[in-house]
Amino acid sequence: MAEISNDPEMEKLGANAAALYAQEFWQRLSNAARVDALNLDASWDDWSSPLSPRPSPEEVYATPTQTSKLTFTTAKGDSLLYARFKSNFANTDLSLVGDDRGATSLHTETWRSLLIASEGNVPDFSFMSLIRCDVLSPFYMTQAECCPGLVICPRAQFLFVEIARCRERYYGAAFRRMLALFELKTFAERLANAGTDLEVRVITEVMQGQYPLPHKKAISTSGIGKALRRACARFPSAAGAASLLERWRHGVELGELASSVNSNSSLRDAAIFAIKGIVRGAGVEEPKRRDDDDLHAVLNVAGKTAREAAEVFHENGIVYSTEPAFGEEALGKLRDMAAKGFDALLEEQLRPRNLTLKDEFDFNEVRHRPGNRLDNRYKISAKEVEDCDEIMSVVKAIFGASDAGSPHLLYCGVVHSFPNDPEEPNEPQVWHRDGPSLWMDVKHPTHCLNLFVPLCDVTSENGATEFVPTTHQDSNFEKLAPDVVKTAEADAFAIHDTVAKPSVPAGGFVLFDIRTMHRGGANCSSKNRDILYLTFSWDFWEDKHMFLAEKLIPDDSTRVRRELVRCLVDMVDASQSGEAEGEPFWKDVGHPHYTERFDLLLMDNLGSNFERGLGNAAAARRFLNLNSLERSSYVQNFLRAFSSVEAHALKSSRLRSNRQRREKTIAKQKGDTEENFTSIAEDYSDVTCLYSIANELVAEVLQEFGFSQDGDGDGFTVLLALCKRVSNGGVKSMLEEAVTSWWNGSEHGRVFYSPKHATEDAGEGALVDTLLVVFSSLGSGLVRPEWGGTLSQLGVFNKGSRYKVLHVLDPAYSWFNQDPGCEWKGGEWFEAEIKKRVYESSVERVVFLGDSMGGAGALRFCHLSNFTLSFTPQIDLIGYEAVKRADFTAEAKRRFKDRIARNVQEAGLNRYVEIHYGEHCLEDVRQIKTLGNLEDKEGVEVRKHDFDDHTLSIDLKKKGQLESIVGKFLKRAVGEMDEEEIQEDARRKVKLLPVGTFVGVYYDKYHLGEVIDVNENERKVLIKYSPNNDEYWEDYPAVIEDDIRVISREDFES
Repeated sequence: MAEISNDPEMEKLGANAAALYAQEFWQRLSNAARVDALNLDASWDDWSSPLSPRPSPEEVYATPTQTSKLTFTTAKGDSLLYARFKSNFANTDLSLVGDDRGATSLHTETWRSLLIASEGNVPDFSFMSLIRCDVLSPFYMTQAECCPGLVICPRAQFLFVEIARCRERYYGAAFRRMLALFELKTFAERLANAGTDLEVRVITEVMQGQYPLPHKKAISTSGIGKALRRACARFPSAAGAASLLERWRHGVELGELASSVNSNSSLRDAAIFAIKGIVRGAGVEEPKRRDDDDLHAVLNVAGKTAREAAEVFHENGIVYSTEPAFGEEALGKLRDMAAKGFDALLEEQLRPRNLTLKDEFDFNEVRHRPGNRLDNRYKISAKEVEDCDEIMSVVKAIFGASDAGSPHLLYCGVVHSFPNDPEEPNEPQVWHRDGPSLWMDVKHPTHCLNLFVPLCDVTSENGATEFVPTTHQDSNFEKLAPDVVKTAEADAFAIHDTVAKPSVPAGGFVLFDIRTMHRGGANCSSKNRDILYLTFSWDFWEDKHMFLAEKLIPDDSTRVRRELVRCLVDMVDASQSGEAEGEPFWKDVGHPHYTERFDLLLMDNLGSNFERGLGNAAAARRFLNLNSLERSSYVQNFLRAFSSVEAHALKSSRLRSNRQRREKTIAKQKGDTEENFTSIAEDYSDVTCLYSIANELVAEVLQEFGFSQDGDGDGFTVLLALCKRVSNGGVKSMLEEAVTSWWNGSEHGRVFYSPKHATEDAGEGALVDTLLVVFSSLGSGLVRPEWGGTLSQLGVFNKGSRYKVLHVLDPAYSWFNQDPGCEWKGGEWFEAEIKKRVYESSVERVVFLGDSMGGAGALRFCHLSNFTLSFTPQIDLIGYEAVKRADFTAEAKRRFKDRIARNVQEAGLNRYVEIHYGEHCLEDVRQIKTLGNLEDKEGVEVRKHDFDDHTLSIDLKKKGQLESIVGKFLKRAVGEMDEEEIQEDARRKVKLLPVGTFVGVYYDKYHLGEVIDVNENERKVLIKYSPNNDEYWEDYPAVIEDDIRVISREDFES
């Protein structure tokens, strides 16, 4: 009798078919789950609580999801199979199947009967198939490896199980979380193995399509964030990776706002709205340039549906229609309403105030705009437009459905552009936006738009509004704006090739995003050009840009000048008190380099040295008696003096000589040890030196008017404030930046690599894999590079060192909040500078270090680092004595504090933050408390020391502990900790029992005691044992290795 056996070739074909079928199912399941994630899962959901794989009854009967609607045979066939399965297995748990303990068995008599009955009713019912035992396990199969947890079963059994799993919502939130972690980890591995920028771009594009905004836990746990950063460093030309990383960062930050209990409802709604925009990929990536005819053909939505018009709007930020939406009767009503509102404004508001249309005024109800225009909202109604379905259907389609509430009418008014006056010809407006994005560089749909309804035909002659399409997205605005503005500066009437200038008939309409760059044209005709406008926004949005909340009438320049002179005369007589008209009388002028209140500086002069103050007051009066042209000339000379290369060279040379003289004396007393920070005496010595040089640079002006040239800089600071006071905004900022960039203890600017790195000393084949970013403190009023002593002792600057040191300084006394343009955008500016250095360095890791203001700076930007070490950070600056700038607003300080707190709270597996402070320094304790509850916070370690002052780093160095702390931190960062250090680090993370805890400690028997003291630094607790009241310091980690139990007071006393 012949032996019966299976054909190996047939077995091989069957196995291949089973694998292909399983892969096809997994692909369909994954695609459906990702769609469900986009529709159902918020990126700010709490992932801290585990989810059960088995759905609740409520979930089973909830709205169908994409995974629950997957079909395997046909819709009807699947329903029959599911009904047959449920008649045999009514309440079977399918989250785990197979032969493992706790799993639902697939080898029962019931299953056998069901499968036999399926023959002829299920296609390919006996074909070999692969089923995943655990519903929360991923599927993967390559030639090299296969995922675990697969069992072989007949096709019919596979269909019964998977149809039931889909329909009963087993592939719900828990599955989607698992899928995101698995796929993002796979992407991270592929990025790590990518060999070209093309590979990185392809991987990034696929990932962006599948995971436009993953949960922050998925980003950190999977390692994809780190992989993207490394890919950016290895392949800088793969811009998509950096863009995606930035997009995710914005999304995570917005998610924090959306989930924060401290956020108000409007802020949460705005954050959710922006997140939805990120997920849906709102906006275009690159500006699209078209020829003029093609551009207008696209933007003119006459004859298109509301949905089609909305699509054009989302891409371009502007649409218009040349088909009138109003007949002549309706237009007549709108014109009458506009005329009545205008007449009422004149009679009821302007004339009683002795104002004419030629005067400049700015009220909440009406604004005099440049270019001979009047923006009137007084007694203007929008009812006729709001009742127009043709227009409002487009508005509603643009806003669409959102969780942010509903759009509402914010403003309505009429802009009257008056006829051309030959003596004072009208000119176009300056290019501008009506408002910014909700968050800088975050692409999101429109949150606010303007609707224009012309009440007359709008043409090029009477000043049609010009638009730059696509500039509602910040990236496009930044690319296009400079060229457009440059063209207008060369010729105010010139039109850039990206500009659209639609001519719209009376009753037509224009819709544009408030972020879209635009300008009103010059009315060169002999008639008024009147345009009715309506502004719509989401409920959550509050306008802070288009109209002022208060009704203000600005002073003209003559009255301001007279006021200044009168104020000056009052101060010379030493009789002024209370308030100067129009401005608050500040007792503290703040930092003398950042004020234009020369009068208050003179008050200080008179108080400290009356004779010298009187001389400076007289000099100020002589300066103010100049005409505007003469004053401007002196201002320009002052600006050139401090902006010149010679001024910076002179400063560097003098400061170097000054330090060398000090170092000769210091070396005799202390030896050759380099310090991390300069002393108060050293800073004051350099400040005196700088004022001496400053007096030299503007000596001719000081002497000509009679200002003092003392070492305290009184005359110099009064002259600087005067120059600012008589200058416009642009020159004022240039003056401030010129002095700021010159006034510091560095020779290299704000952000620079340490000159201590000698390129010729680099060891052969030395690998620099760590960028160490050192943020400087304010010292005693003069910023300079810091931490050179400790870093030198640790060998950071040695030949062949793996470190590259980048110094970050803020000479503007703003805690990294002001940029070189003198705007309060320092956070964005410093972030961009640091990112640039990170990318160009191509390092594996980024490490931050800072003390005091520098410690706060390190935390402010720690989202850019892998490891951050901060000593005594100054976080909450409101009311903080060290902040001397009077123009540093409370709002800017709040933003600074909130950003630091958010950064620290976001630390985790891929971002470690270590903070040190003195536990007896009340101010530093208060600062640490502003960070919120960091106890048991993953990725954050806060260490307190037995010290009572802000100068903790200096005290630690005196005690010989600073080098060890910084050294261990750097070892942690680069992965060089030895076993003993790792164990010590682990012990340090163990939470000590608090004082007052009753314990039972087992040695030969249980000994009862009470914790009466704790030593955090040595990780010991002092236990008083009963009944003899013996006290022993116990090494806490050793204690917990023995049998220790926490007991109640009642058990202890009994």
